[in-house]
Amino acid sequence: MGNQERLPVLRTRIGELMGARSITEFAKELQISRQTLGFYLNGDRIPDSETLAQICRCCNVSADWLLGLSEDPNAVMVAADEFGLSEEAARRLQALRAISQIPPEKGQYSRINLLSDLLEDEDFTGWFLANCTQYVKRKQRTSSEDYVFTTEYAAIISELEKHGFEIATSESVAQRLFSENIIPKLRNMLDRLAKKKSLLDPAHVVDVLHEELANEAEPEAN
Repeated sequence: MGNQERLPVLRTRIGELMGARSITEFAKELQISRQTLGFYLNGDRIPDSETLAQICRCCNVSADWLLGLSEDPNAVMVAADEFGLSEEAARRLQALRAISQIPPEKGQYSRINLLSDLLEDEDFTGWFLANCTQYVKRKQRTSSEDYVFTTEYAAIISELEKHGFEIATSESVAQRLFSENIIPKLRNMLDRLAKKKSLLDPAHVVDVLHEELANEAEPEAN
């Protein structure tokens, strides 16, 4: 679809977004001139990429919808679109990002910072998440308690014990995964992050410099 074909759709949809507001009011909201908005509403021009993005942000709509490439006006979240996250997960990420910009998290090590650091950790995205998915899978499993009291079950248990094996329920495997694998690994990752952050802390750097200067001064004093 070329620019000329997009103009009628763009004109119509910008008009829908403006609603009952005046051109002056809507132009001010979009942070563009009244004359420029008039060009768009008359179908004389199409916004450049920067202005198009600005209109989409101000009105919370997708560029595809504005240009007639989609019938869905909802803005497509990059996290959901590109990374396969659910829309609710993407919204949560947006909320965490917004929270990190206001006190008491602003300027501090925030939850979004922590999440970012964990996602950079190969242990988190690989081994740790793999164990978490196994935990959820095990917790989803259900077994028939009635079968435990059957002679067939008792015979199987007896035969396995002869060979040094034992049957573990899905619940017991899940609990073992949690206590022996998931919790210790999470603690190690967080401890590693804490150490890394402390090494980058300005106060820590000053302490190290003071210590080094003190060590250098000791021979002179002797």
